[in-house]
Amino acid sequence: MESEDGAGVGAALEPQALHQVSHLAGTGGDMGVASDIGGGVCVEAAELRGQLYGNLALSFLKLGQPEKALEITTQGVARAPDSGKLLLRHGQALAANQHLTHAVSVLSRAQHQLDVAPLVAKALNEVKSKMRTDDKQVKSVYTKMMSAFKF
Repeated sequence: MESEDGAGVGAALEPQALHQVSHLAGTGGDMGVASDIGGGVCVEAAELRGQLYGNLALSFLKLGQPEKALEITTQGVARAPDSGKLLLRHGQALAANQHLTHAVSVLSRAQHQLDVAPLVAKALNEVKSKMRTDDKQVKSVYTKMMSAFKF
């Protein structure tokens, strides 16, 4: 049976998905054939790899497993660094893991990819809003701490 947070699905998804990603992302198999066919196919293969990593990461994010999403997107960005949607998912995974400054950097880079610009703008605004909220909370804590001292 699957738990409320989708852990059962994540546990079942992980081994198969990671195997598929590593197989498709490797240099052997159909990717080797693609490189023999020509440059256009290699570009298409890189785009497909980016989509695959991004979709898998989104699944892990929706299942509440941001650490796995970050692991997947980190691997994906190393193999398909120009995939706009993968950069979006990487930024979202970074934000979900509280790496907000790095998330803003990655999302800003992704914003230059025309195919995902509206999605990236939304994610970037959410991360910046979270950073502002976090800053306000930290300021509030410091203000309370300092007010306890009598100068």
